[in-house]
Amino acid sequence: MTDDVFETYLDYLAALRKSSMTVSVSRLAMKSFKDAIDACDVPVEPVEAEVIAWIKAMRVKGYKGATIKNYVLFVKLFYGYLKDRGLVSGNIFERFYWELPSGRRQTMRPYKTLEEISRLIRGTFNIRDRGVLVLLAKTGIRAGELTSLNMVDVNMGGGMLVVNKYVDKITGRILCGRKNKEETLIPLDSETIIVLQACIAVRPETSDPALFVSHNGKRLNVRDINKIVYKWVVKTGIHANDGGGIGGNITPHYFRAWFTRMMQKGGCDPEIVEYLRGDKAGSMRSMYSREVLNFGEIKEAYLQSVPKFGI
Repeated sequence: MTDDVFETYLDYLAALRKSSMTVSVSRLAMKSFKDAIDACDVPVEPVEAEVIAWIKAMRVKGYKGATIKNYVLFVKLFYGYLKDRGLVSGNIFERFYWELPSGRRQTMRPYKTLEEISRLIRGTFNIRDRGVLVLLAKTGIRAGELTSLNMVDVNMGGGMLVVNKYVDKITGRILCGRKNKEETLIPLDSETIIVLQACIAVRPETSDPALFVSHNGKRLNVRDINKIVYKWVVKTGIHANDGGGIGGNITPHYFRAWFTRMMQKGGCDPEIVEYLRGDKAGSMRSMYSREVLNFGEIKEAYLQSVPKFGI
């Protein structure tokens, strides 16, 4: 593939009124990749070994984690552009982009195995708290979205959770839509349904529509969710050897990254993972996929990949 194709892509970005910085970094990222693999022209179908060699080369040059991930992002977007137009069959950079750490300090959390998280879930004996942890780990939902859930958002018969609200961090008000301003229908597997049925069975009688409430019938807030996670992480001991103090590295947001990794390991399409997480579409192809995928297809992919805890 000649460099003319890449120049056409840069013209495309300019036509969309992308910033000059976007165009410049795209050019720098592609040059960095080509230099690392000693390629004269843009590679047609890069292979894993070439991407690994590029990442290693950037690390040897002292590039920070955030810079490496950004460079991979810009090259990923280019190959997404080619894939949308049928010029390449795949985009290996998608997987690398998801798996690379961002380089930001708050994301440097310990990796926990499925067995460790299963031990956490099974060791959480409070029924409501187990429901909170299961939803965090099996849906990648944000804490502010979890506290916003109402009873009517759970469809046991249809095996579906409707996520269409979140708590604004500044005002504390519940706002419509997720952070991407859209509604997500998240499938529920049999383990989650059983846990939620138990939660509802012991839920205090209250006029509050919230799914998760306190002992006095009031909706849990984000601080409550943080306390629940901290309590059971410490009690089950899965914080050991984290390097972040007792329970310090396992937070509600940790499960969002853990869920993403588990779904990827299970072979779930990255575009479906994006949809489930409530992320903005990472490419035009992702946006189109969301428009044509039906819930049945999303549910099938989800059930094949979602982690099982043996509960």
